[in-house]
Amino acid sequence: MSTKEKMVSVRALETGFYDGARRRKGSTFPVPEGTEASWFIHEDATAEEIHAHVEKRKAKVAKRMAANVAVSHERIDRKAEIAKVKVQQQADAAAHGVAIDAARQTNALLGKKPSGFGQSPKAMAKAVGKVGGAPIKTAIKTAGAKAKGSADDDIA
Repeated sequence: MSTKEKMVSVRALETGFYDGARRRKGSTFPVPEGTEASWFIHEDATAEEIHAHVEKRKAKVAKRMAANVAVSHERIDRKAEIAKVKVQQQADAAAHGVAIDAARQTNALLGKKPSGFGQSPKAMAKAVGKVGGAPIKTAIKTAGAKAKGSADDDIA
């Protein structure tokens, strides 16, 4: 603080901290002219000025609280969306796991080796879309014809 600055006396409306010291509600102390804070007002202020100052402070606090509530709601919405995505991912993973288990059971019933990692690309190509070099539809037709032929043999 410079000694050339004009000093004015202010009164604390609430406990605050100024110039390295705690200032309690109702205490008066000097500050440079033009210094403002929400917790003190010039000493010779009228009751109306004090009331206006307090109302202005309350409005600022209310505005800040409303902004914090809006931010809180945004965070809640964001967390809810994240949780929703996680639940969907878990459901998708569970469905994928069920499909893999069903495929493994089917392969076990058919006596096929499970397809997947550790196989050569040729073996994977066979497992994915070809059986013995023939497309799956042809293999199914062939298997169906063989089954039909054996059924006809049983009837005759």
